[in-house]
Amino acid sequence: MGLEINLYGSIGRKKNLTAGEKRFLRFSEACDYYNLGLVHIRRLAREADAIHRIYGAPPLIEREKLDRYIQEFRQS
Repeated sequence: MGLEINLYGSIGRKKNLTAGEKRFLRFSEACDYYNLGLVHIRRLAREADAIHRIYGAPPLIEREKLDRYIQEFRQS
């Protein structure tokens, strides 16, 4: 149980979440989670409108939205 200090100076417990427990994933985490390459993850995330960009931070993928899109794509 380690402690971490975030950018705002508050101290909290460090949680080790798996990719399945996170709401947002980085592209590298999504590649590992879905077992797909970066190009395919980018294409699927863009088509699903699941990419969130925040100034100064790496783009994130909303996992639930991408999961729903993949399930719809798989059924059709």
